[in-house]
Amino acid sequence: MAIIGAGPSAVYALKRLITSEAPLAILIFESGARPGVGTPYDRQQNSPAMLSNIASIELPPVCETLLDWLQRIPPETRHGWGIGDADLHERHFFPRVVLGDYYADQFGALVNEGAARGHRITLHTRTRVSDIVAHEGGVWVTSDAVTQQPRSRSIMRFWPPGTRCPRHTGPTRRPWGAASSQIFRRTRFGSVSLAPL
Repeated sequence: MAIIGAGPSAVYALKRLITSEAPLAILIFESGARPGVGTPYDRQQNSPAMLSNIASIELPPVCETLLDWLQRIPPETRHGWGIGDADLHERHFFPRVVLGDYYADQFGALVNEGAARGHRITLHTRTRVSDIVAHEGGVWVTSDAVTQQPRSRSIMRFWPPGTRCPRHTGPTRRPWGAASSQIFRRTRFGSVSLAPL
């Protein structure tokens, strides 16, 4: 299973995926340095003065609600974000960058919870997916690592168990160990249908 982009939508997708009783191999590709944040809530792209357009009560909880998370943040940190004690209520609109910090924290908690449940979660930060190509029996994902050095390019190939790789005559060889090693049932997740890679 692969998730491309580790913003808030990926946080909720990961929350659903780790409920699987069968152990999953989940690859997550994120072009930024902080998974979970996403562009709308990134401190590099938003000012702390920019408020979110959603109140705490409207935000679906991940491991905990935004309000519960804020209540366990030290008061001096919250005050530094411009959030006073009187602001801690479910109808308040918080700064966008605070939502980013919340989602980043919740993402880390989900990765830990998923690992504790037996899932293998591999995260690739600073990695842009540049192409996804479907092939008979598999999918190729091409990514560029975003670094200060010249970009490195890798191609990951995913094949279901029991199939043969196009370039090999022997049993399935997966060039990357975290590739799809399970047969996954087709699953509905919101309006997205998740199927085996």
